[in-house]
Amino acid sequence: MKRFKVPSSIWYRQHKVLSLVIAVVLIGIVFWGYQAYSGYTNKKSFEKALAAIDIVYADIVSEVGPPDNYKHTNDCSRPSGVYEDGPLSCSVSTSFIYGVANRTEANNLLKKIQTVIGEHQDLLKPTQALAATIEDTLVVNTYHHSALDSYTRGGSMDCYTSYFYDTFEEIDLTISSKVKKPFQINLGCSDFANKEYYPIH
Repeated sequence: MKRFKVPSSIWYRQHKVLSLVIAVVLIGIVFWGYQAYSGYTNKKSFEKALAAIDIVYADIVSEVGPPDNYKHTNDCSRPSGVYEDGPLSCSVSTSFIYGVANRTEANNLLKKIQTVIGEHQDLLKPTQALAATIEDTLVVNTYHHSALDSYTRGGSMDCYTSYFYDTFEEIDLTISSKVKKPFQINLGCSDFANKEYYPIH
């Protein structure tokens, strides 16, 4: 009795299809694994940034003094394009405010805060020279008295410290004194996000 032999061309075609299926499955597994890992690291970067801001803020309160008021803001945004929404980004920040007698006192506080932040270059690394003083900038017929320091976390996340002295258009916290001037500091970090980790603003 003769044994039936599968032609080599049929075996090759079957093997080719099987190899293709295996390759597609492996690519899918690798892609899913990369997406999961990317999402995990992206979320962790925001959590670490929030922890870094908390550490720096706590040291500012300890070394400079408690502010009159403060708030934490964590939100996401998606700029609207012409036909669809733009890329998603999220930010974490802490804002706090002091009552000061004048611009000189505000500048002194600015220097003290810069010194405290400078003690944490492992958390927030400057990307350029720090502001020397509060500057006056004309914005829509109104002078803004402000300063801005830029930092980075891990070389990719953008962070900042913005200072606003007696500029009510930029200040959303209140002070208890009726005779002092408000001096608000905003400390935050932002980056592109894979998901809406915080409420959309």
